[in-house]
Amino acid sequence: MNALSDEIKDVLLERRPTGVKSVEDLRIELQSTAIIKLEKLIKKPDWDDQADLGSDEKNLIAWLAVDSVQGYGILTPLIYDPNVTDIEIKEVADDVYKITCRHLYSRPKKMCVVDVNLNKIEVENLVKNIVPRIAGTVGDTALFKNDTLETAGMIEGMGKIRCTINRPPITKGYHLELRKHAKKLSIPELMALGEAPVEAFSLLWIFALLSKMSMMFVGPVGSGKTTLLVAAQSCAPESLVWGVVGDIDELEGISGDYVLFKTISGDSESREKVRKKLLRKRKEKVIIQEIRDSKDAEDYVSQRQQSEAILSTTHARSIEEVVDRFKFNFAIPEEYVYKSFDALVVMNERGNLIIETIGVIDHENENDRNKIYRMFEFDYHDGSKWYWKNRKGEITDFASFLRDLSTVPCVRNALIMQETPMSTERLIELTDLGVFAINELFDKCFRKQSSGLYLPIRSDREIFKLTKICMQTAYDLYMQRFDITSAREGLKTWLREM
Repeated sequence: MNALSDEIKDVLLERRPTGVKSVEDLRIELQSTAIIKLEKLIKKPDWDDQADLGSDEKNLIAWLAVDSVQGYGILTPLIYDPNVTDIEIKEVADDVYKITCRHLYSRPKKMCVVDVNLNKIEVENLVKNIVPRIAGTVGDTALFKNDTLETAGMIEGMGKIRCTINRPPITKGYHLELRKHAKKLSIPELMALGEAPVEAFSLLWIFALLSKMSMMFVGPVGSGKTTLLVAAQSCAPESLVWGVVGDIDELEGISGDYVLFKTISGDSESREKVRKKLLRKRKEKVIIQEIRDSKDAEDYVSQRQQSEAILSTTHARSIEEVVDRFKFNFAIPEEYVYKSFDALVVMNERGNLIIETIGVIDHENENDRNKIYRMFEFDYHDGSKWYWKNRKGEITDFASFLRDLSTVPCVRNALIMQETPMSTERLIELTDLGVFAINELFDKCFRKQSSGLYLPIRSDREIFKLTKICMQTAYDLYMQRFDITSAREGLKTWLREM
């Protein structure tokens, strides 16, 4: 087991201290717990009489004994590592299976291979004995529906975990996918990972707090859509009232006054009830966690036709792909597709940054109604650069970009329809204040190391909470007088006393 832990640690790329336990610490802790549990099952004197065994051997025997009964076998180190978000096991050759995992700090964001080979018998043991402990189900073949098993469960201390198993003939050998409930990340933490420039995060904050501005996060599985949605929304003013459709476990950390509506998968009656309740709910904005099928898309468009502003996610790899998906997969007429979007945030899976493109749609200009303005883009030719662009597609500075952005009808209307209407100048000042607040908070929570990495000096939970309060304080201070200078001074005072 020591060797396995070392192998797993070696392949998790760019691992750095995050204030959480390492795989080795967890292994030692599990061994200690195992000894206590095992001693309850056997007579302690008999255990002590095993003089030919050293303490390390006893610890390992105890740990393996308990793990075989209630642990997760070879998956234990990966399951208990909070920075591992996805685990996959698939056949790569005849009777040879590989384990891969997605680690929060691996760059680029891709699955890392764990240097451990399994055979079919070992994988079948995982399916029959280990997976049921993870997902809280019985690993009986009768549970497979068309050779696929989808289930979920809770692991104490780690949260929710989803499990999907496919087996022959629909796949070559067994194919297991475990997706853990990823830990929530704040805007400063995403900055520390080099995920996007501070101006981009400030812009998403503005989009989240504008009560009539919709924003959709687009990307493949595991690209960070929900993570970014929660990071942006959690900084919106507490005064906003939300209607939320989705899994509250994955949306943990959202801000403000909200009511959760949860549909039952495949149950049209439950969806209709949720839709009616959501329409009757007094709210400024809506969160639809994920648009998966045509019914979700219809509900989304219906909400938008009621002038609701929505934050949501869906699976696609580009702006064009999400438009085509709504038109062809979900059968939404083209005119309603473009009218339903204000801003699209495309997640980047190929490079270091989490955001690839931010597009804003001008759906009120009769001469250019279907035009999507790519106002922020990642440069794939130089992985360290990104560009702000105006409506003509010309590279510009951030202030000029904001002035141009404020002329796009959906943004202009969102500014005007705020409870306290905002002008272009106020948009620029508030965005600048957001940049200032994020930078100041970042300096309070992180320290740069000689290696160039930024390491946190506070816990994840504390940073998330401070970020939420800091951004809401910045907004409140500015809205009191519309004076950016006094708001900055007030924010500095608040941060000093923090």
